Amino acid sequence: MRSLTLKRLLTVGLAVLLAVSAVGADDIKVPSDAEAVVVFNVKSLLNSKLAKDYNLVTLAKDAIPEDAKTHLAALGLDPFKDLDSVVITGHGDPSKSGKFLVLLNGTFDAKKLTAAAEKQPNVTVHKVAGQAVLEVPGQDGMPVYGAVAANQVVLSNDKDLTANVAGGKGLGKPNKALAEALKKLTGKETLALTVVITDEIKKMVPSNDQTKPLLKAVNAVTGGVTVADNVELIVRGHAADEDGANTIKNALAVIKFGATLTLGKQKGLPAATKTLVEAIKVDSDKDSAWMSLKITPELIKDLQKGEDKDKEKDKDK
Repeated sequence: MRSLTLKRLLTVGLAVLLAVSAVGADDIKVPSDAEAVVVFNVKSLLNSKLAKDYNLVTLAKDAIPEDAKTHLAALGLDPFKDLDSVVITGHGDPSKSGKFLVLLNGTFDAKKLTAAAEKQPNVTVHKVAGQAVLEVPGQDGMPVYGAVAANQVVLSNDKDLTANVAGGKGLGKPNKALAEALKKLTGKETLALTVVITDEIKKMVPSNDQTKPLLKAVNAVTGGVTVADNVELIVRGHAADEDGANTIKNALAVIKFGATLTLGKQKGLPAATKTLVEAIKVDSDKDSAWMSLKITPELIKDLQKGEDKDKEKDKDK
């Protein structure tokens, strides 16, 4: 674990963000039945002081697997230039009757990209309502359907949904529950997640004396990563009232305490790991509670010092 340096950790994290892509979402349009939204903002990430200081874009490019680079080249796509934003939405369990939708927004030549995609192996072309929809085999035999519209690539597990969205239909304002949860975001996040905690989701969580109060209290979860001069991570649970917020806060405090206790018993862990956990904050307000971590230049220096100490210990062995 000690061989995984701080710079490599930052590189991998950035590569994950850029590989999936990014967004600026002041006015998010989603299917009316969407229960979750993930938004990425690659522009703020690329332009951040942190990314420039650590030359993370170049490092992230080098971290992309060669097979992925080959596929991108075949399609004529450069994710660092062509992609502006990505919005991912979901409803229910996609492995059953649920649906997911991925919208990649950017600068695309629809005809060129479609023609290149049609030439790829294992691609089947369908015509749905006058729209070219490409079918690609997915995991567990579940196909993924894609289509290219002006400045947008549409991907989903539903052929008709893909065709409708690519044709300019099927998107609108979020439903009431999702819209309320989205209001909790600042709009400045580089990466943002919003999930409405439905009864179906609650049934998926094992019920016991510890989880029952939490499941009763939480009605939505939002999370975000904001990259500017600092990197700030936050996960927030939303409740109907202050009592519910306190219940969520207590659960988050227990999670942090448990992580601290577990790490304290582990031998050989990088010092940086313990430093990060100690920097996590837990707090609440009248209707939500959150766990946050702010990675400042000062904290990065502390992490680097811890890593240097680990290297010295390894040399002495």
